[in-house]
Amino acid sequence: MALLNGLASALESYRGRDRLIRTLGYGCQLIGGVLVEQCPSRSEVGRRLLVVSAQLSHCRTVLRLFDDLAMFVYTKQYGLGAEVPVDNVEAKAEAAEPHRPLCKPAAQEQMESRGSKDLVRSFNSAQQPG
Repeated sequence: MALLNGLASALESYRGRDRLIRTLGYGCQLIGGVLVEQCPSRSEVGRRLLVVSAQLSHCRTVLRLFDDLAMFVYTKQYGLGAEVPVDNVEAKAEAAEPHRPLCKPAAQEQMESRGSKDLVRSFNSAQQPG
């Protein structure tokens, strides 16, 4: 009875249903493939198991399609983060040291290496018709 209760509680969630269907699908695919390749006398059973595996895969796809509405409602309830308070540690660290980029943009490196006048001159000459 405990096994049945555990299975019922696992099937109540989307993740539990997906795990069960995925496990059954891969199990059918494995057993079906072995039967088709190794036992010619049972190849019909193997082919049927492969068909069941394909149908379970399509079932998982359909279940994922119905998850979009639930995620939309959850996101709408959660919000976009405008009301989320900033952590005091992050605010203090940002106030003490302003954000610095990890690397310089390529245009800034070119300006520093060649000088801004040379860069403008080369840009203007490239823009003029030949």
